[in-house]
Amino acid sequence: MAHVELRLSTLRLFSCLKVKLKLQRRISYHLTQTYLPTILIVSVSWVTFWLSVEAVPARVSLGITTLLTMTTLIGGAKQGLPAVSYIKALDVWMGTCTFFVFSTLLEYVVVSKTSRRKVALLVTMPSSGSAGHGVPRSSTMSPGPRFEHQYSPPGTAKSPSQNNFRPQKLNGHCDYDVESPVAEAYPRPGPTKVVLTPAQQAKRIDIIARVLFPSMFGAFNFVYWTYYLLQSWEEAG
Repeated sequence: MAHVELRLSTLRLFSCLKVKLKLQRRISYHLTQTYLPTILIVSVSWVTFWLSVEAVPARVSLGITTLLTMTTLIGGAKQGLPAVSYIKALDVWMGTCTFFVFSTLLEYVVVSKTSRRKVALLVTMPSSGSAGHGVPRSSTMSPGPRFEHQYSPPGTAKSPSQNNFRPQKLNGHCDYDVESPVAEAYPRPGPTKVVLTPAQQAKRIDIIARVLFPSMFGAFNFVYWTYYLLQSWEEAG
């Protein structure tokens, strides 16, 4: 689309004519022929994250097919554009999409290598219990004496006279020290350590990739379209 602007002076006569041409490329062609197909190809490459780690032919063939398709689209898009010495907006888009497709292959290499490891991983998981389920080993109450009780294992029970109950009162408060199997039966809530097998570690990487890759691609789209649309509006204004 071209705009021709003619300015003729009516005050004086000059032997020249000023023509100002303003060219603007229509984006609808590249939007349907380049941008939308590449978005679909990048989205299809994420299907490998939902496939099993043992499905080696399916994941490898899908990754290679999407990468070759991206290469074909890049070659077709550059045929209709002039060769320039600077980086165009389409080059940035194509390069980033190719990087995302290639990253899916790298992710599967990491997953396959992790699943073949022979070392388990110890992971600390947060506790799901509430703080009120555990019985504290020592508590402070007021008023009252302090009792110290020594527990004897079964088979070696002592008589009541042999058990040591000594009340002690400190500063008007009473401290109860309880050392019994009852307190051990209700442990305090805290982080739980879980051992992950190599297969579970590989699946954990796939689950993280299911969220990480779409989020990063969405962030790139937001930055890309915001920057170039604002730049085109400034040039048009």
